[in-house]
Amino acid sequence: MKDLTAPQLEGMRIVDDGAAPDSENFSPPSTFPLKPQILTGGTPKLAAVHTNNLDYPPPFTNLTTLHLRTSEFSSSHETDNEILSALIACPLLSTLSIHGDWAGDWTKEGVTLSNLRSVWFSGKDTLSAKFLTTVSLPRLESLWLHCPHYHVLNMIIDHYPRPTFPALKYLTLQTFDYYASVKASVVFPTIEALHLAFCNNFHVSFLQQALVEDALARWRNLHTLVFRTTRETYASKFSSVLNEVVIDRHYANRPIKKVLLDRDALSALSTANSVRMHTSLEELQEGNFDDPWWILSHTDTGDRL
Repeated sequence: MKDLTAPQLEGMRIVDDGAAPDSENFSPPSTFPLKPQILTGGTPKLAAVHTNNLDYPPPFTNLTTLHLRTSEFSSSHETDNEILSALIACPLLSTLSIHGDWAGDWTKEGVTLSNLRSVWFSGKDTLSAKFLTTVSLPRLESLWLHCPHYHVLNMIIDHYPRPTFPALKYLTLQTFDYYASVKASVVFPTIEALHLAFCNNFHVSFLQQALVEDALARWRNLHTLVFRTTRETYASKFSSVLNEVVIDRHYANRPIKKVLLDRDALSALSTANSVRMHTSLEELQEGNFDDPWWILSHTDTGDRL
């Protein structure tokens, strides 16, 4: 496939079967930016690629969406620097997800991805922490973090100069420990919508501190809260905290305009009537949350997750 041309190709999925590459004919790409190894004749319409390795990349020149995955079937031998090399090769990249564990070390700094608007990390915290502290993301609007959050937040807070995300509107924290809520509000102060997915409600009172105490300084623009749960544990505590947050933000003139809960959380919300007196309370559905990642994961297109 090396010299082929694919003038109508718009999306591509590359799956590694786990077999080791031929050592005589294979040398891992290591240049900045990454050079194409297949379809080098041209892919002028190629906009979306899903892949679990970077051994044989297609041309990335016109790519707007890149999903990198590791799995039990992939060799996962790419290093962080090879991932960065791929990103630099995508000047139009607007949507990026990196799921899984990747080897190596991230050594390059001073990189700007000026068109990147949506980023999703899932896996260990090392790559996401390095990425968010060394890559400038002036247009990042949506960030999804499904990884150990403490290290990521601490790395950003301790980094000098501290990274900023001036355009960030949507933040998803999956399996988040609410204990770090205040740190999240310091690192990502501009958000308008906070999506908390599958979190343990035992520490939900710490979220209240970030949302209510000193409300004028923390998450000043926040108007939408989204919660998804796996069980109804500590439902009473969650109901009480949510009700107090909505009321206190209302009287602080920083109102929560919309609260979206999944079906289980909504059915267990004992303070629903009180919450509805101060905000719009709805069941979370495919079409009522406008986070780009939420939309992409529920849209039947070639670049869906």
